[in-house]
Amino acid sequence: MRIVDLTMPLKKGKGRDETGRGVKFELLQTFEKDGWQGTYVSVYAHEGTHIDAPLHGVRGGATIDEVPLEELIGRGVLVDLSHKFSKGEAITDEDLQKFGGTIRKGDIPVIRTDQTKKWSQPDFYTTSPYLTRKACKWLVNKKVKANVFDFSIEYSVGREDPELEPDVHAILLSQNIYNIEYVTNLDKLTQKIFTIVALPLLLVGVEGSPARVIAIENGLFG
Repeated sequence: MRIVDLTMPLKKGKGRDETGRGVKFELLQTFEKDGWQGTYVSVYAHEGTHIDAPLHGVRGGATIDEVPLEELIGRGVLVDLSHKFSKGEAITDEDLQKFGGTIRKGDIPVIRTDQTKKWSQPDFYTTSPYLTRKACKWLVNKKVKANVFDFSIEYSVGREDPELEPDVHAILLSQNIYNIEYVTNLDKLTQKIFTIVALPLLLVGVEGSPARVIAIENGLFG
């Protein structure tokens, strides 16, 4: 069994641009003062590697504490689209159809573009790949239970695309297909089929959560 950690580290400082807030670590207790250490952590629910619950895109949808864990653990299928890296291209249904013979009902497609390698670069968001509405509907028709991405599926800063609509997240989330976004290290996978394990924090009433996401090669699947 080989474990590949697909999680981006959360570091004190700058966070996602649209929040205007960074990741905050505040040392509340110290060994010098208290004899032990305790840290207060403040972080956006969609910071770094995270999972979107239906409420993120669907009014009245399920919250992250209501998502069944078995929907976030399963047979991962690598969808290698790393040729789109740094190009900011749309990922279309035609791109996904090339993997249609491998992706089965209940699978967790893992879409690789290597975009998170550019996390610290100023053009990270403006060069991000994204999913079209038709691509999202293709995944719905395949009846997958979750998807893993190394980007955010509708990030469109500086671009216009008639296939890119505000409801891209909702197309998947309305069918209880969960988005696991901003993973990393997909280039370290050595197999095309593996086990995905994505575990969110049990945040009651919240629409998403940072998560620890791993791939297990030579495990239950693959």
